[in-house]
Amino acid sequence: MASHYFLERAISVAIYAFISMIFCNQISSSKTNVRKVLFFLTIILSALAYFFQPTESMDLHRLWITADDYNKYPLLEMTTKIFSGWTSPLGLVYVCGISKINHHLLPSLTAFLFYTNITYIVSDYWKKNEISNSSVALVLFLFLSRGVYGEVI
Repeated sequence: MASHYFLERAISVAIYAFISMIFCNQISSSKTNVRKVLFFLTIILSALAYFFQPTESMDLHRLWITADDYNKYPLLEMTTKIFSGWTSPLGLVYVCGISKINHHLLPSLTAFLFYTNITYIVSDYWKKNEISNSSVALVLFLFLSRGVYGEVI
């Protein structure tokens, strides 16, 4: 019988929602430095992505298999094969290079890069336009509730 991982999914969504609410609540307090809180949120989300275990039907699982296939070759031969047969070879070089070190670094580093960019945009806008912390918290909550995290990792 195939497992659908309902319990694991429910627990992970509950953890993500709990973390989101904690950080949004922290940002909404007026004495908080928004940039520091957003950076810490990025670190936490990246750490959670490191421990993510994809099911066999997820793209991340297939990327790990593809990376393993290419990582069997020496570096020069692997690079030649990637650049000769793929339409977006740099993405595959990124996947293979990071997966060669550790498979779990791929979702973690990708989440770190993505959320660093997002939090930089939010904090820069907050600083330049003197937006209230509660508005930043609301925007962050709305963004985090979109479900982008699952797509990123």
